[in-house]
Amino acid sequence: MSSIPILGHLLRFYRRLYDFLIGLADKRWAEPGLWGLSFAEASFFPIPIDPLLMAMGAARPSRAIRYAIGVTFFSVAGGAFGWVIGTFMMDSIGNHLVELWGLEEHWTKVEALYQEHGALILFTAALTPIPYIAFTLAGGAFGQDLSIFLLAATVGRGLRFGSEGVLLRLFGAPILVWVEKWFDRVAILFTLLLILVVYFLKVH
Repeated sequence: MSSIPILGHLLRFYRRLYDFLIGLADKRWAEPGLWGLSFAEASFFPIPIDPLLMAMGAARPSRAIRYAIGVTFFSVAGGAFGWVIGTFMMDSIGNHLVELWGLEEHWTKVEALYQEHGALILFTAALTPIPYIAFTLAGGAFGQDLSIFLLAATVGRGLRFGSEGVLLRLFGAPILVWVEKWFDRVAILFTLLLILVVYFLKVH
């Protein structure tokens, strides 16, 4: 039963974060901010990019695909930076990031997932709300080939953000209205998925 208050705290956190990102969407520096957050999300600061992409795409549907392409590019670049940290700076920087985001007790299990599934696990993390940063760092730390890493990241991130960009280009503001209407349910599903990922890491 203790998970219920935790779920409530997470939902409030996502709501505040979403409202904050929506507030940024009409600022002049929102586009470079979107690129910077996309890079950071993949390498050292796991903040979800989708709400800001949706807000900016809904505000300017004609630029939605451009935004999605930019987010994909900078997210893959950020993931490559995470791979570099994992490969060359794990002791000096990577371990601090693992500790900061509470990943240390699952680190050996992430390694096992890489050993068993290879690039497929990175593709899954790139496509879904699974915390991407853990797998970009791990890709470098556990010796995944960079070319395969970049391919899996590009396809996964491209499918995720590209589909959002196309929907925003076609439907514009109604997409944002839908997100506002169903936000709590989407956030619950997102949170439950994260809990399932943590459980999976604990039992495998």
